Amino acid sequence: MSHSDANQEAIARLLLTSLTDNQLLLIGEIAVLWNNNEFLFEHLIWRAAGWEQEIGELVTADLLSASRETLAKNIIERNVNASEWKEYSLATVEFFTEARITRNNLVHSLPALEPGTFLSSVGHKRSAKSGKGVLKTTKYDISAKALSDFTLALNDLRIALRTSEIRLRGFASPPTDDTPITLLEISEIRNWIDRLHSQHRSEGKA
Repeated sequence: MSHSDANQEAIARLLLTSLTDNQLLLIGEIAVLWNNNEFLFEHLIWRAAGWEQEIGELVTADLLSASRETLAKNIIERNVNASEWKEYSLATVEFFTEARITRNNLVHSLPALEPGTFLSSVGHKRSAKSGKGVLKTTKYDISAKALSDFTLALNDLRIALRTSEIRLRGFASPPTDDTPITLLEISEIRNWIDRLHSQHRSEGKA
């Protein structure tokens, strides 16, 4: 493909989506990272419940995300006795919830053109749930920087989920084996929770 043809295709994609190639690549990366994290989240549930994968999949495969999150919290509270890893796993579930909300806002908002351009760095979501005959439009930052920052959150979420899943192998206490893992400190998890939650509140007022 010639350089000219590549440029024309990039322009065509921009006209069709109002998003740059970089934004589109980042949205694709977010989709893949999120799908992987959803599967790791199911693993966390199976591990805390003591289910083999064949049984766990039957339970969690068709659950909506919010139901999975509630199930995870209930099972962790009931089955995990080691306070350190109970706290860590519950924080990881909360991190997952905040990331899910952010992912939905970024991926499912409609790009809005910036004045005088074919570009968009803001997405709109509309709602009429109030039942008052009024449409609420909420704005979300879908710039390349915002999307790139969120991939960092999803990568850290992956580490937290993997850490929780491995450390819950014994339920009652942290394992004594030498399983090599990269540990995301609980303080870092809470920082992400606060950051994502604050973002939701500020954008929800738009």
